[in-house]
Amino acid sequence: MYFFTADEHYGHAAAIKYNNRPFASVEEMDAGLIRKFNEVVSAHDTTIHAGDFCWLNKKKNVYETYVKKLNGNHLLLVGSHDHWQPDSAKYIWRKRIDGILVVVGHYAMRTWECSHYNSWQLFGHSHGRLVLESKQYDVGVDNNNYYPVSFDQIKKIMESKPDNPGSFQLDNAKEKPDKTVENLLKKIIESLGHYSDIGGPDTPYIKTDDEMIQQCVNSLGNELGLDLRK
Repeated sequence: MYFFTADEHYGHAAAIKYNNRPFASVEEMDAGLIRKFNEVVSAHDTTIHAGDFCWLNKKKNVYETYVKKLNGNHLLLVGSHDHWQPDSAKYIWRKRIDGILVVVGHYAMRTWECSHYNSWQLFGHSHGRLVLESKQYDVGVDNNNYYPVSFDQIKKIMESKPDNPGSFQLDNAKEKPDKTVENLLKKIIESLGHYSDIGGPDTPYIKTDDEMIQQCVNSLGNELGLDLRK
């Protein structure tokens, strides 16, 4: 199972004040975040941390102080305060999970890889202050009761969110499915017609028979109860 989180700010006392966190000290905050993390993440899970993991300067100290206390496997992306990260560290993580492309980075984006195909973008940095009406979600601890969020939880959240702006969805597919199919097939006919003579007389295997195509489309239209004639 994949989990996602961000903006833990381990060891960063100022994060309590600036983000109104319910902890009396940095020690209490660190212990509370670790406890909540291990409540939901198992030793076999993988967590993507989308930046601002902790307030330390050396990678070895980060591992000894925090990472080894957390269950599972970890990929830590660069955020605003991760000065311990090497120059080779990643800023963006992407993976297709259950057929959905998930793009993770510290900052919310206007557009991202395959956003026009309704891919997801998970981010931090905003500490729950930025709500976006698209397939984006703030996985930071301040936005999720100080817990990491699983892929399954995010999937449910995304189901209630609208499509990304400019997404390549069939127009009015939910409201007018028959009309949508009709328009789509007509576009296919037009596209095929543009290529009907592309090969010229010496390459008949490239030529398409418009009349045969139209007959096939008409047959399909009859099955759907639609008039697809040009």
